[in-house]
Amino acid sequence: MKNEKYGKQLVETITEKVTLNLFKVGCDKKNFEILKLLPSNLKELQEKFDLSKMPMNRRINELEEAGLIKRDRYTGKVNQTRLTEVFIKMIEELKEIVIKEIPDLL
Repeated sequence: MKNEKYGKQLVETITEKVTLNLFKVGCDKKNFEILKLLPSNLKELQEKFDLSKMPMNRRINELEEAGLIKRDRYTGKVNQTRLTEVFIKMIEELKEIVIKEIPDLL
Protein backbone atom coordinates (compact mmCIF):
# COMPACT_ATOMS: atom_id res chain seq x y z
CA MET A 1 0.00 0.00 0.00
CA LYS A 2 2.85 2.38 0.88
CA ASN A 3 4.65 1.62 -2.42
CA GLU A 4 1.42 2.15 -4.34
CA LYS A 5 0.93 5.57 -2.73
CA TYR A 6 4.55 6.52 -3.43
CA GLY A 7 4.20 5.37 -7.04
CA LYS A 8 1.05 7.42 -7.51
CA GLN A 9 2.71 10.52 -6.01
CA LEU A 10 5.72 10.02 -8.26
CA VAL A 11 3.54 9.79 -11.37
CA GLU A 12 1.64 12.92 -10.32
CA THR A 13 4.88 14.82 -9.72
CA ILE A 14 6.35 13.81 -13.06
CA THR A 15 3.09 14.55 -14.89
CA GLU A 16 2.89 18.01 -13.35
CA LYS A 17 6.51 18.76 -14.25
CA VAL A 18 6.04 17.61 -17.86
CA THR A 19 2.77 19.53 -18.21
CA LEU A 20 4.20 22.78 -16.84
CA ASN A 21 7.22 22.44 -19.13
CA LEU A 22 4.91 21.84 -22.09
CA PHE A 23 3.15 25.14 -21.35
CA LYS A 24 6.44 26.97 -20.75
CA VAL A 25 7.84 25.84 -24.10
CA GLY A 26 4.60 26.03 -26.06
CA CYS A 27 3.60 29.48 -24.83
CA ASP A 28 6.73 31.15 -26.14
CA LYS A 29 5.37 33.39 -28.92
CA LYS A 30 7.65 32.09 -31.69
CA ASN A 31 7.24 28.48 -30.59
CA PHE A 32 3.46 28.86 -30.60
CA GLU A 33 3.58 30.32 -34.10
CA ILE A 34 5.73 27.37 -35.21
CA LEU A 35 3.16 24.94 -33.79
CA LYS A 36 0.35 26.65 -35.70
CA LEU A 37 2.27 26.31 -39.00
CA LEU A 38 2.70 22.55 -38.77
CA PRO A 39 3.06 20.33 -40.68
CA SER A 40 6.07 21.96 -42.31
CA ASN A 41 9.75 21.35 -42.81
CA LEU A 42 12.77 22.82 -41.10
CA LYS A 43 13.90 24.87 -44.10
CA GLU A 44 10.48 26.52 -44.53
CA LEU A 45 10.33 27.35 -40.82
CA GLN A 46 13.83 28.86 -40.93
CA GLU A 47 12.79 31.10 -43.80
CA LYS A 48 9.44 32.06 -42.27
CA PHE A 49 11.02 33.14 -38.97
CA ASP A 50 14.24 34.45 -40.50
CA LEU A 51 16.32 32.20 -38.25
CA SER A 52 19.52 30.40 -39.12
CA LYS A 53 19.83 26.65 -38.68
CA MET A 54 21.13 26.62 -35.07
CA PRO A 55 18.52 28.94 -33.48
CA MET A 56 15.71 27.10 -35.28
CA ASN A 57 17.14 23.73 -34.24
CA ARG A 58 17.20 24.89 -30.61
CA ARG A 59 13.51 25.76 -30.80
CA ILE A 60 12.63 22.54 -32.59
CA ASN A 61 14.61 20.48 -30.07
CA GLU A 62 12.86 22.20 -27.19
CA LEU A 63 9.42 21.59 -28.74
CA GLU A 64 10.33 17.98 -29.47
CA GLU A 65 11.55 17.35 -25.92
CA ALA A 66 8.29 18.80 -24.58
CA GLY A 67 6.34 16.36 -26.77
CA LEU A 68 4.76 19.06 -28.91
CA ILE A 69 6.29 18.01 -32.24
CA LYS A 70 7.76 15.05 -34.07
CA ARG A 71 10.65 15.65 -36.41
CA ASP A 72 12.14 13.44 -39.10
CA ARG A 73 15.83 14.27 -38.90
CA TYR A 74 16.51 12.88 -42.40
CA THR A 75 13.81 14.71 -44.34
CA GLY A 76 13.51 17.78 -42.12
CA LYS A 77 9.75 17.31 -41.83
CA VAL A 78 8.20 18.65 -38.64
CA ASN A 79 4.74 17.45 -37.60
CA GLN A 80 2.27 17.98 -34.80
CA THR A 81 1.65 15.40 -32.11
CA ARG A 82 -1.64 14.71 -30.36
CA LEU A 83 -0.43 17.03 -27.60
CA THR A 84 0.05 19.82 -30.14
CA GLU A 85 -3.55 19.63 -31.28
CA VAL A 86 -4.86 19.66 -27.71
CA PHE A 87 -2.47 22.44 -26.67
CA ILE A 88 -3.42 24.75 -29.56
CA LYS A 89 -7.12 24.13 -28.95
CA MET A 90 -6.73 24.92 -25.24
CA ILE A 91 -4.88 28.17 -25.95
CA GLU A 92 -7.46 29.25 -28.55
CA GLU A 93 -10.32 28.50 -26.11
CA LEU A 94 -8.52 30.40 -23.36
CA LYS A 95 -8.08 33.38 -25.68
CA GLU A 96 -11.85 33.44 -26.25
CA ILE A 97 -12.49 33.44 -22.50
CA VAL A 98 -9.97 36.25 -22.00
CA ILE A 99 -11.68 38.30 -24.73
CA LYS A 100 -14.98 37.95 -22.87
CA GLU A 101 -13.37 38.80 -19.52
CA ILE A 102 -11.37 41.85 -20.64
CA PRO A 103 -14.19 44.35 -19.99
CA ASP A 104 -14.37 43.13 -16.39
CA LEU A 105 -10.61 43.44 -16.00
CA LEU A 106 -10.46 47.07 -17.16
